[in-house]
Amino acid sequence: RGERWEAAVTLHEGDGADVERMVGGLAARLRSQPDDLEGWIVLARSYEYLKRYDDAVVAYQKAMALAPDQPLLLADYADALASARDGDLEGPARAALDAALAIDPDHPKSLALSGMAAFKRGDLPLARQRWERVLALLPPDSEAAQRIGADLARLDTAQLPAAPPPAPRV
Repeated sequence: RGERWEAAVTLHEGDGADVERMVGGLAARLRSQPDDLEGWIVLARSYEYLKRYDDAVVAYQKAMALAPDQPLLLADYADALASARDGDLEGPARAALDAALAIDPDHPKSLALSGMAAFKRGDLPLARQRWERVLALLPPDSEAAQRIGADLARLDTAQLPAAPPPAPRV
């Protein structure tokens, strides 16, 4: 296990051509060893590092097939999906976040992303609830807590989209 994680760290320290070559080698190895959960996770995160989000989504799907009830994998998958889809946290991304929160209602990344999804669709009360919950879980002086605090401050000035006028009665 240790050498695989060391390889991932080394992977991110190399130049672009080296990184691509190492990622390609890992992907090739996983084709012959498809049950290697840690390998799929390293590959997915490496693809994210390379901004190859569609490939990261596929690698996360392989990892989730091997470990379906892992909140972090579900949240990472949702995050990669959103990155691949211009920030869209609906559809499969939202379903993954809901599944993660069903397993662990206090999973920080899932709460934060679910809050952002709620904010984007105009559900400000749910966004507030998710972000206040995650804020209570974070060290107060952490960078993540500062970001969530800023998100909560945005809620105070945000306005829901105007409701459409009622349909005329026939």
